[in-house]
Amino acid sequence: MLTSLHLENYRAFSNLKIDDLSHVNIFVGKNNCGKTSILEAVEMLLTGSDPSAIIRSPARRGEIAVSNSERRGKKYEINHLFHGHLIDYESRFKIEGIQEGKSVFLSCEVVFPQESSDLASDLFENDDEVEPLFILNIESSERGEPIGLPMSASGNVFYESIWRSSLKEKLEIKPINFVRSESIDRFQISEYWDSIALTDKQDRLEEILRIIEPGLDKIAFLSGSRSRVGSYGVVAKLKNIEARVPLGSLGDGIKHILVTILAAVNSTGGTVLIDEIDTGLHYSVMTNVWKILIETAKRLNIQIFATTHSLDCLRSLAWLHRQNPSLCETVRLHRVEKESDRTVAYSSEEVEIAIEQLVEMR
Repeated sequence: MLTSLHLENYRAFSNLKIDDLSHVNIFVGKNNCGKTSILEAVEMLLTGSDPSAIIRSPARRGEIAVSNSERRGKKYEINHLFHGHLIDYESRFKIEGIQEGKSVFLSCEVVFPQESSDLASDLFENDDEVEPLFILNIESSERGEPIGLPMSASGNVFYESIWRSSLKEKLEIKPINFVRSESIDRFQISEYWDSIALTDKQDRLEEILRIIEPGLDKIAFLSGSRSRVGSYGVVAKLKNIEARVPLGSLGDGIKHILVTILAAVNSTGGTVLIDEIDTGLHYSVMTNVWKILIETAKRLNIQIFATTHSLDCLRSLAWLHRQNPSLCETVRLHRVEKESDRTVAYSSEEVEIAIEQLVEMR
């Protein structure tokens, strides 16, 4: 479990320190203050032994440039990972933290080719599209040697170079899953489902979904759902209704809960990152949602990082604390302010007091 985090020159932050991390961490703040960037930094740090970690965030954000080279495929605009969106020689960002009492880090620095210890230079022979050439040098506490990825002067890294680097030996990574406020990849949701189908976890999931739709009886994935669009090929059987109903017909809230819980039960001993945890959810159900997630985090030894804009979402957490203070002992709220170099941490008890005093923490 991460107990602290430090971001240097990463996305929205020139310098940010986050202390007092716990099993369940909620980040609040104004729009564009960097809440989602914190989740992405955690993901990058914990998966840093895999070269593809560098493009997960750009891929989700659509930071993908059009390539004139069919041979190269997609190219990712890595420059946006650096504070100010600009890169030059010796530009660098670093993410570090304390995990299980041990210091861990991931750093990326722009260098010239001769300074990189690991470069497949044949990838870019006679390729004018990427000249002049830099190297994105990736160092991680989980790897003995740095990884060098060829990069154009504008900050683009080709998927092919990442793929080739990923073929090399990778270290074992604890499970980490990112739940977006938008729809999740249907292939990923199908893999989640396969791991719980016809187990007691499926029964528990359906029980949880009834918080949103009390009339739900069963859910199922249709045959061939991996190639379908829509709500991941998921259908629901409602009580007293004969026809199957596409899950999407029941609203965004039930889809968000489905993905969130599936991600959690597939992250035993690892980490779940939830962007906009209250997406599509009415405030009246959020207390139960908090209860389920906190219980799941404790039972499966999962660390949760989540963001929200909603004061009602925080009130629901405060109400849960009144009902069950011992359950909420491992919950921390972190207020993110764009110009500050530290987040302000609140225990669940302090969240309740602050809300009662009408302190604005959004």
